[in-house]
Amino acid sequence: MLTTIDYLSICLIIGLGISIDCAIGTIARFRNSDLSFKNWTLPIATVHIFLLIIGYYVFWEIAEGTHILKTFIGFLGFALVSLLIYEMFCESIGKKAIFNISENLSGLLGIEANNSKKLITIIAVSLDALLCGPAMAIQAEISTWTNIMVISSILIAGLIVALATQFVLFCSRKMRERNFSNIFLLAKINFYGKYLEFSIIGGFGIFPLWYIITNNDNLFVGILISSLLMLILFTMFNKELKQNEVMEYKEILQKK
Repeated sequence: MLTTIDYLSICLIIGLGISIDCAIGTIARFRNSDLSFKNWTLPIATVHIFLLIIGYYVFWEIAEGTHILKTFIGFLGFALVSLLIYEMFCESIGKKAIFNISENLSGLLGIEANNSKKLITIIAVSLDALLCGPAMAIQAEISTWTNIMVISSILIAGLIVALATQFVLFCSRKMRERNFSNIFLLAKINFYGKYLEFSIIGGFGIFPLWYIITNNDNLFVGILISSLLMLILFTMFNKELKQNEVMEYKEILQKK
């Protein structure tokens, strides 16, 4: 039976997993003094909540159907998260992904037609909330979450995204005031931040597949498996990951 602590832990992990990319995207723009709660944090949190609602409810309704449908959603969740991790990892080592799911989804939604670069960026750092929908729907279904529990989890996740983004905005202001230029420290923070992000989001992809195979409904097992796989991947590409982080921040500082 799902306890309150288990439920809150899952909500916190969901929020943490989808907020790290927002924090990384914000810290990469620390020299932009125009970013504020109103034009950056609030839109990001709102878009995350909106996409989580779509991801949860659309796929949750499907998951409540037959066992075949539930299995299909489980495999779909694994596939979408795997493609998302593949795309993000390729970007992290400076390679072009063969299949760019975020880019294709953005095109499908007509985001490129919008001339606002900031809006495109906000959508881009929020797409993980939508792509994790199937995996999260399986979690809600097998744990027999009520509507109130689903809505609460979405709001908690949105709040964590807002708090994380606003905290990084605060840190960014302090960095500008001190004329911060230690690119190696920034690269190191991003390196470990991405490992944590990939491990958590990857866990949501592995979880439904793990559940289908073993009938084990423990989300933390999925995250543990994901973190071990990411450890292997980050060890294999350690040099490329760190070099790419340093290069990115060198470019950012040169735009001063």
